[in-house]
Amino acid sequence: MKAKWLIWIISITLGMFYAIAEQAADPSAEPTLVPRRILVLFGRDPKVNEGLRLNPVDTLTASTLQAHLEWLGYEVDYFDAGHADPPSPSAEVAGIIMDGTLQIDPDRELGLADWMNTQRLRKIPFLLIGDLPVFHSAAINRLQQDFGLIGDFRPIRNLKSVEITTFAPDFFTREIKIEPREKDFQSVIAPQGSEVFLTLTGKDDTGGLHRFDPVFRAPWGVVWLGPYVTFEAAASQRFYYADPYALIHAWLGDISFPAPDVTTRMGRRLFFSHIDGDGFASRSSRPGQPTCAELIRDRILRRYPFPVTVSVIEADIRGHAAGLRPEDAPLYEDIARSIFSLPNVEPASHSYSHPFLWDETDANPGVYPHRFVPLHPAANYTELSLQREIVASVKFINERLVPPGRKVGLMLWSGNCRPGAQALAVTRQLGIENMNGGDTTVSEMYPSLINIAPKVMPWGDELQVYAANQNEFMYSAGFSGPFYGGFGKVVQTFEHTGTPRRFKPVNVYYHFYSAATISAERALKKVLDWCWAEPLHYISAGEYVKTVRDSRAATIQRIASGHWKLKSGPHMQTWRLPATFGVPNLETSKGILGYRQTGDQIYIHTDARPEVELILTPPQQRQTLTRLHIAESSGPIEVTKSERREISIINRSPLATKVLLGGLGPDETMEVIYTRGTTNETRTLKPDKTGLLSLLLLEGHTADVRATAGQGK
Repeated sequence: MKAKWLIWIISITLGMFYAIAEQAADPSAEPTLVPRRILVLFGRDPKVNEGLRLNPVDTLTASTLQAHLEWLGYEVDYFDAGHADPPSPSAEVAGIIMDGTLQIDPDRELGLADWMNTQRLRKIPFLLIGDLPVFHSAAINRLQQDFGLIGDFRPIRNLKSVEITTFAPDFFTREIKIEPREKDFQSVIAPQGSEVFLTLTGKDDTGGLHRFDPVFRAPWGVVWLGPYVTFEAAASQRFYYADPYALIHAWLGDISFPAPDVTTRMGRRLFFSHIDGDGFASRSSRPGQPTCAELIRDRILRRYPFPVTVSVIEADIRGHAAGLRPEDAPLYEDIARSIFSLPNVEPASHSYSHPFLWDETDANPGVYPHRFVPLHPAANYTELSLQREIVASVKFINERLVPPGRKVGLMLWSGNCRPGAQALAVTRQLGIENMNGGDTTVSEMYPSLINIAPKVMPWGDELQVYAANQNEFMYSAGFSGPFYGGFGKVVQTFEHTGTPRRFKPVNVYYHFYSAATISAERALKKVLDWCWAEPLHYISAGEYVKTVRDSRAATIQRIASGHWKLKSGPHMQTWRLPATFGVPNLETSKGILGYRQTGDQIYIHTDARPEVELILTPPQQRQTLTRLHIAESSGPIEVTKSERREISIINRSPLATKVLLGGLGPDETMEVIYTRGTTNETRTLKPDKTGLLSLLLLEGHTADVRATAGQGK
């Protein structure tokens, strides 16, 4: 027994030695690019679907896997193979998904099978989701030959009985029970040597046996076929069969690189809030019937100091919408100016006429009685114009409503929130960001993880950024009530998307009409009070969108085990790793301001430079780290000096900002010099029992901190 323990201790010690030695390897070693792009092939032949293009948002990948791939650090790119042959994947591609929506001309199927085999030989792992990508005999024969698939891929009908004969419970969720189903039974059998997670065996009326392997892992990737992708209990209620993380790990292997994280900054979960312009001029049920905009201004925006992005609909402000009076436009403009003059407000546009349907080429636009809100005939606006909706509305707000020095930086989509590539191109050419869309509603009412939307959605070469969760319309049955118990349930979404995995920031998203009734306003205040009590980091919606865009463009280079170069734009300031990987070595890393462990994850914050170098220290050595660093901050800060026992911080937030410093010993004494303008104040502080020192910096405050006595000086 003693010998076994000795061997175990020696092996652990050697493992640590080699890990540290590898981390300290020659810094001139050639870095290798970490592939983190996922290429999705989807689409339909132009002859199908009445000539309308299928969009990425309507794929199985978008609705089932994209959000979870993003959480793991991957970015999803879509290619419409229904209209063109797929390209050769770049070195950045970590895996390929053949989406079940892909249906192409039979004459092109053989070429697609050849393309797939080329990528198989390059060792790029495949995921086949929903359905197999070919339907005709020549292409089927090629997949059978190259991929080892068995069967003719045809449906097997008129089965008398079906039973489950292989089931791997750890691979599946407990959201819905897996039952044997005769429907969609296919002649598909995994290649020899595969790991099969689910097998169904069916018997026909002649006693013949048939086998169907809908979920398995082969040497070249994973197959996840219907009907065992999702279970649709109702139009708005779906559940996973397979655990998406078990499936992704089976497909791509262990994920061992830092993930760009858009949920957290400076160790705290992000908070942002935005208001769609609907209901601005609506009269409330209060005495005197003030407008909803006045009530939101006085009872919400002035009461809660959070940054908030506020949009207006130009037709409402100008009294052009049916039901409003053009002669009231001066009143509405004055109210809008008073809102946009508030220091915590970021201006945005919610269009001219509030389009419900943005893209005429959209194959799945939804059903609405009008393309945009009905207007007065005098508005002389009968055909939707993207220039009028976006460019002109932004110009109106900039020239008539916002104070000097401020500009609209964000377009918040209305209606179906499916803008299409043309509208997105207009915002990009105008130099503003865009947001809205995405149906993150996971809660007690919608418990499945499938109710977490991705952070972005591509439309052609353009990119739509999704809101982090949905608004009060979705939590109150189309704003028909109950109002108090309705939007208050968004807190459940915040909780479900915060733990055990932090999927999303806290996003309080609502409309001006939340002030229409006392109960609706109470629901909104309940949500904001919950946010005020939570340890959050406050930013604007515009800053969130820029963070998302920078995260998608980020690149990772591996130098050695536990050693990476991380490149991104200035807004992407957080990288995340499992806590088992260790913590940053702040003496040897470059551009790292600190870190914070939350649950089983380490959130690492950077100083926003375009390239940082992250070197980890094994978990066993984390107690020896004594360099002063940022553990948390409730708002934007700038670190102007960072040395072993000294740090200087400037509060860049208009709010008082709480900062926690780590890396101190419990007996250490710290001298803190607060500076504001020409005023200095010196304090002597000690950390708490966990080694954290708490600072409160007012707007414009600078804090110079240095150790004066105790451990680590």
